Formats: sequence, structure tokens, C-alpha cells
Amino acid sequence: MLMPRSFEATVSREEFLRLLPAAVDGEAFSEQGDALIGASGWRMHLTLLPSRAFGGVAMECLRVDVEFPGWDERDVERFMRRFALFFQRGGG
Repeated sequence: MLMPRSFEATVSREEFLRLLPAAVDGEAFSEQGDALIGASGWRMHLTLLPSRAFGGVAMECLRVDVEFPGWDERDVERFMRRFALFFQRGGG
């Protein structure tokens, strides 16, 4: 299943940024405020959401919106498939 281009992630911004280089295969990116911009042109907008509480534990949440201006849909799918491997978490 392809990861949607807009989603909520139960992760801190710091953890997201720590995982991102591997998720984008080491591609260089820059931070411009709440936006991350990849060398190949992808853009991610990060929005801090209210924390979620699970029992006595509060987890930080982000809304992530990903854009691919001018990209071929096949390339978008390839990017998002790799990205999903690093950010999807199992549950059961």
C-alpha cells in the first residue's frame, strides 16, 4: 500500500529529522521554516499537532504534507515506497 502524501505521524520533529536522511536515500535537503526541500525538488511541510496521550505517556505528533512539483507519478511512488519503510510502524 502506498503511503499517502498527507498524514499524521506520532513522532517528534527531532526524531523525524533524524530518520529522514535514510528515508530519502541520503539526498541533501534544506530546512526553510516548517518546510523541508530536497535537492530533487520534493517538499515536506511539517505542522506540530497536539500531543496524543497513551496511558500516562504523551507522544508528539506531526502532520506531514509531501509535494512533488513536476515529478512523474512513477517516481513519486518509488520515493514514497522507500519513505514508508522508514516511517511506518507496525501494530497489531
